[in-house]
Amino acid sequence: MGRVNKPLSAIEKRQMKQLLRELRQKMIEERKEKRGVTLRVVAEANVVDQAQKAIRGMKYVTPTILAEKMGISVGLAKRVLRDLETRGVLKLYAKNRRVQVYVPSDKFEQLVKPGAYSYTVKEM
Repeated sequence: MGRVNKPLSAIEKRQMKQLLRELRQKMIEERKEKRGVTLRVVAEANVVDQAQKAIRGMKYVTPTILAEKMGISVGLAKRVLRDLETRGVLKLYAKNRRVQVYVPSDKFEQLVKPGAYSYTVKEM
């Protein structure tokens, strides 16, 4: 019959576990660095100002439309739109779990009927 391989010694097992821990820590640190870079992009690259200029002539904006127009990711476009909403440039017109529709603040009053429970669009 065939011979069974000897099990790894306790020392070798300990070394392997230590290497795995170190690799996991490196991967976690790399992920944190990537997150930090994407957050910094909004602040450093003036993406918000560029988006504000791009939105001026539009009737409505969604994250997908902004991402295609500016060549950025949809996640970054969502953050930019939220930032513009806090600045008062845009107002949230309709929200779904999949998409948010924003309207420029000056056009918002034209689209919403006073006293209505939900938003209604006259013509977009």
